[in-house]
Amino acid sequence: MTPREIARVFEGKAQAARNRQDLVMQAAWTAAALGRIKKMPRLKDMLSAQPKRSKPVSWQAMYASAASWAAAFGEIRTEGDAA
Repeated sequence: MTPREIARVFEGKAQAARNRQDLVMQAAWTAAALGRIKKMPRLKDMLSAQPKRSKPVSWQAMYASAASWAAAFGEIRTEGDAA
């Protein structure tokens, strides 16, 4: 790697560490604030996004998707082929 690439890696790691620190401090601040209130808000109201339920997918649809992906990369194999 060049010195510039190495510097970019170090900068990225340092920014990631700062982001983690900010998240930890935000969690600590929120926990302290929630400890002082009389009525807890609903967890649902505090979460940023509601989990989305995915629709069930049939095995045939999964197989077709995997087969098309494999065909795009030339990796089609049959049961008789060696792995």
